[in-house]
Amino acid sequence: MSGSSRLRSLSLIAHPNESGLLKFGFINSRDWQSKISSRPSPPMHQSHNIAWDSLTSNLTFVAENPAVTPRRTDFFPRDLPSQANSLNHFARTVATTIRTFSDTERAKYPTKFDAPLQGKLFPDSILERYSSIPYSSVTPKSQLIEYWIERAGPTPSYDIGQGGLVDMVKVLLAENRLDQLLMLAHHPRISLHNLHRIREGGWEHVMQCALDAYILFNVLLSKPELHADGRYKSMRSYTYTLRRLTDSMDCIYDAETFPHREFFFGTLDNAGNVERADPLADFNKLHEYLKMCFRLLYRYDVLARECGIGLDWETNVVYAVGRMKAEYIENGRDAWIMRFI
Repeated sequence: MSGSSRLRSLSLIAHPNESGLLKFGFINSRDWQSKISSRPSPPMHQSHNIAWDSLTSNLTFVAENPAVTPRRTDFFPRDLPSQANSLNHFARTVATTIRTFSDTERAKYPTKFDAPLQGKLFPDSILERYSSIPYSSVTPKSQLIEYWIERAGPTPSYDIGQGGLVDMVKVLLAENRLDQLLMLAHHPRISLHNLHRIREGGWEHVMQCALDAYILFNVLLSKPELHADGRYKSMRSYTYTLRRLTDSMDCIYDAETFPHREFFFGTLDNAGNVERADPLADFNKLHEYLKMCFRLLYRYDVLARECGIGLDWETNVVYAVGRMKAEYIENGRDAWIMRFI
């Protein structure tokens, strides 16, 4: 095919299968071709369990894609006949792997917990680590179990205005304090499941950020041709994801960003320069970061299931890939949208 061949535009769609779960695939409208480097790729995390190739083999890097208005540099689909099935297989393997690790992790803890009415929920070391962050929700007050009980009220239930407690759940997930979190999930005077999704941003944001990072940076590991000269930094999905992972978005309850800021900027505070970050400079450090993201995913799964929250990991993967792809999807009327149907 000549260099003048036209690029295909795409629509990323999700549709229900026979069981009602969302699945996804790519629909393309113009022919295009990409150059694929023969340079060997570094290993991706959990590559023996997760079918990363089912995702990465369907994506290629295109600079200044003329099929997109405005033009965008990013990953685009390769229009392989099997790509919808491949992508759905990828989602299933991610879901299965997270659940497997979650089951193993849950088995480390008891099935029944005491329900203390007072005392410290977490050690002073966590208070010292986070209390100096501006607007930190990690305070001597939030350290006390009686404060959680007081905020829940007699019902018990949490409503709006509980962003500080949500941030505490996020911090405890990052600090691997599942024993305390499982106690809270079982506590009759505390309603942890009400904090999962609230207006200020529930603790489900821990999962969303970790999954976005986990998918994008594993995909980037599979594309070594983008590493040496920093070409990956020109991708919209990279800059969009990095800002989402580290920016408070004008919300003071942003503890889900803390572990990501620490990796990209070396600080828990939002003081880093996105343009100067170079996450692919040190593969060993990046692999440790991906391990951390994966641990957040299965810890989140443990806690969510303990709270009786139904999770559909395949759908979560669909939306994470969708967030990576961002906007500007053709709808057939000279407009570009992202749609899920």
